[in-house]
Amino acid sequence: KNLKKKMPKTVNKGKSSRQGKRNRAPVRLWTKATFCSFRRSKNTQSLGQALLKIEGVNDRNAAQYYFGKRVAHIYKAANSVNGSKFRVSWGRISRAHGKN
Repeated sequence: KNLKKKMPKTVNKGKSSRQGKRNRAPVRLWTKATFCSFRRSKNTQSLGQALLKIEGVNDRNAAQYYFGKRVAHIYKAANSVNGSKFRVSWGRISRAHGKN
């Protein structure tokens, strides 16, 4: 017995496959964050790890989405390099810090 159902053939009548996607709102693939400080103890400060406050993240459960995501610190310098005064340093969200 042949239990597989055959799918009906669809006919493309000259319409683009992207036609239904025109009226969608753009998807934002980034969110703003504020540099709070470097991770530190009472006496020492770790320059390799920074504490960021991500906009809209107020508890540990909300922060879990960002674990492993990359972050970019974009800043403007005085001298131009490769035709741009903007510089970027990349990092990664590793864990939450504190209750919020």
